[in-house]
Amino acid sequence: MELATWSCVALGQFSEGRGVAAAQDVRAGELLLEVPLEKCWTAERARCLRPELGALTEKEAIIVHLALAKAAEGAEGAEGAEGAEGAEGAESRSHLAALPSLESMGLPHTWSSEDLEELQGSEVRTHALRLQEELAEDFAKLSQGHTLSFENFQWAWSIYSSRVMSLSSGGKRMFAIVPGLDMFNHSPHVPAGLFRLQGDRVTVSAGQDLRKGEQAFINYSEGMYNSQMLLSFGFLLPDRESSEITLSLQVSAPQFQLHRRVLDALESPLFQVLHEPDPRVSGELIVKHVLTLADPLPPAFLSMVRTQHLRHLRDLRESAPGGLEGLERLEGLELALRGLKCKDELRALFLISMLLEGKLQGDEKEKGDEKEKEEKEKERKESRTAREQCAGERRVLLAAAAEARRRQRAALRAALRSAEPERSETESACGCEQCVRAQTPWLHRIQAAAPTLQAELDAVARLSKNLYDRLPEDLPRACHLINLWVVNAQNRQNAHLPELEELPNAFLALYLEKMRLWGSWLAAQWVHCEAITLEELSSMGAEQLNLRNQYAWSIPTQKALELLAAHQPLLEVGAGTGYWAALLKDMSVDILAFDAKHFDSSYTSASISQGQEITSRYHCEVQCGGPQVVAQHRGRALVLMWPDFMGFGTYGMQCLRHYEGDVLFLVGEWRTSTLGSYVKEISNHGQSFSQEFQLQVEADFDLVDTVRLPTWPLFLDRLHFFKRKPGATPQP
Repeated sequence: MELATWSCVALGQFSEGRGVAAAQDVRAGELLLEVPLEKCWTAERARCLRPELGALTEKEAIIVHLALAKAAEGAEGAEGAEGAEGAEGAESRSHLAALPSLESMGLPHTWSSEDLEELQGSEVRTHALRLQEELAEDFAKLSQGHTLSFENFQWAWSIYSSRVMSLSSGGKRMFAIVPGLDMFNHSPHVPAGLFRLQGDRVTVSAGQDLRKGEQAFINYSEGMYNSQMLLSFGFLLPDRESSEITLSLQVSAPQFQLHRRVLDALESPLFQVLHEPDPRVSGELIVKHVLTLADPLPPAFLSMVRTQHLRHLRDLRESAPGGLEGLERLEGLELALRGLKCKDELRALFLISMLLEGKLQGDEKEKGDEKEKEEKEKERKESRTAREQCAGERRVLLAAAAEARRRQRAALRAALRSAEPERSETESACGCEQCVRAQTPWLHRIQAAAPTLQAELDAVARLSKNLYDRLPEDLPRACHLINLWVVNAQNRQNAHLPELEELPNAFLALYLEKMRLWGSWLAAQWVHCEAITLEELSSMGAEQLNLRNQYAWSIPTQKALELLAAHQPLLEVGAGTGYWAALLKDMSVDILAFDAKHFDSSYTSASISQGQEITSRYHCEVQCGGPQVVAQHRGRALVLMWPDFMGFGTYGMQCLRHYEGDVLFLVGEWRTSTLGSYVKEISNHGQSFSQEFQLQVEADFDLVDTVRLPTWPLFLDRLHFFKRKPGATPQP
């Protein structure tokens, strides 16, 4: 610290390289260093020593002065070196020699094209290439009147970029490279403003208590993140990852006014306005936003996207006190949220997801040979830094994508809330003859919304696709909830969906796919105008019935199959297509499957034609036989699935009377878990077993376990595991 008039610090070597250490114990706020302004590299000093620099800007004068001094120090000519010595003085030449080389600074604009390729997809690469262009332009301009080599000019330009300090005092503002101060390393954990201009002295204070030998830090710029630090100083810090997204929006004059008010209300270092249109006409508004791990979707970024998705300012005029002028009185984020409906919120969030996905896709690198990568990283520090920067940006983008998805789920739940019991109880359900025939008390509301749904079909379809692509786990519940709303049975929400990590069989996988497809379409309609199209709901019901006839009336899960397998040998009567039995046989389970090939109307009161074929497709061998075969296979646990069509008939009771065993598995709806009579034709005790059968089972057997199964809309399927009660005997 040769040029200082006061110093209690000394150069030291630390893990991050050279730095400044306390030469004695120091308290926070005490003076560490004081350097006369006349010893600093300033434009005033440059013009004083080299009058020919008088016409240059402050930045240009300092850079050219540094470059000429570097040339003289390098003895590019003995005469030039001698002249420089007289002008600069030995102390300044000593500081000049202590400044780092171009290579050691590691600034991205000095990297090779190969190293910059490692930053592909990063905004840092874009900025670095722009700085290279700016450097070339400055050299072309400033080398005309001075004898400058590009090497020395590039070094001086980079020294200025990485070490210049902004100083102000008493209204005086200037830029300077301060000997000694330029050796302090940066830390975001000490306060800003530790260095300042006081009269004709630059002073540096301690940002915290320091022990002798401990490194002293300054804060180069408050709120700085890795992208900026890498470009300006050539290094990265942990926990300072960031990524940039630039929004370029075509805005009308009223939209721009609203955007401007939003940004003014959300003053933050996390955005920068790059271009504004003429406020009187339509034009382009360009704003750069910084995303961080601590704030992956900052308010200004969210607000701008939301504001752009307000289709009409009419909604804002109505919600703002005093009309459009009243928007100025709305605070912060509310400014962009007032008047937004759930559909607009979801669309805005989906746009954000698409922007993030585009950035993430552009950030992907070809993996290549790992050994080759390791060798390259050993050779080049720049390559390692680039990979670390891109990895940090990717972490931020992934955090932003996760936050966008969380907000999307919240918006969807908010939209569906009007289909839940608390909201519906405040509405009056209609019981007119037309609604009764349609089996929904909301027919008039549905009919009123039909023209809107038809007119805006494209918008609904786009929303449906976004829901399907981005919120697949939420859609089955949405499908259930909307179906429940249609029949006014929202208070019976006990449908169950399987965990997605469960190993799916073909039917379960198809069920999940259909529920997501149906859920996305119904939810898109609901979000759009809180109604649905009944015709499409009927089509979904018909498709569901077709799938159940092809596979089984209940959907098997791994847990249910394993419970059955644990009690083999098994006997299934009324096996239908034999789908469950086929899966069990694939697990090497001993199971016999029986069913009649045609309906026998003596077992059911439903309007099914005598002799109608039950199915033409079988998934495994299903032997011909009805309830009478139960007595022929003693020693096997009995499995019955949906034996009594629509909950009426005697098929189940006939099987039970022939069964002498102790273990009984029943698959379907049970009277303790049904949606009740949501339409006139459906029984309160469910649609799988007759009421007589259920009462008899509960009299003779104890319920041991219940496995919840995936359910189609308006159904509640379970696997019930019963054991015969001690002393109970089969009923003839």
